[in-house]
Amino acid sequence: MRDMIGVAFGVDHRVVSDCNAKDSKDGIDKEITFVQAAVENAKAEVAVVESQLNGAESEVKSLRSITHKMILTQKEMVMMPKIRGAKLFQT
Repeated sequence: MRDMIGVAFGVDHRVVSDCNAKDSKDGIDKEITFVQAAVENAKAEVAVVESQLNGAESEVKSLRSITHKMILTQKEMVMMPKIRGAKLFQT
């Protein structure tokens, strides 16, 4: 389109070509800026998710520790009837 306008108004084709190249470069620059912003947003999201993951892993570790303390060993299971039969609170 610019070439047609250039011919109609006697504009040098090199100037028109330079304008087309500049428009193309501006478009590429905008795309690059958009992609860079998207990458930065993705990095921020990754940081948030990583923090949440670390918190969840810590909570799981804590729950495993508590669960492990609650599970009776075979020896403790054998001793349970004796403990149930004993008077725990003597008055």
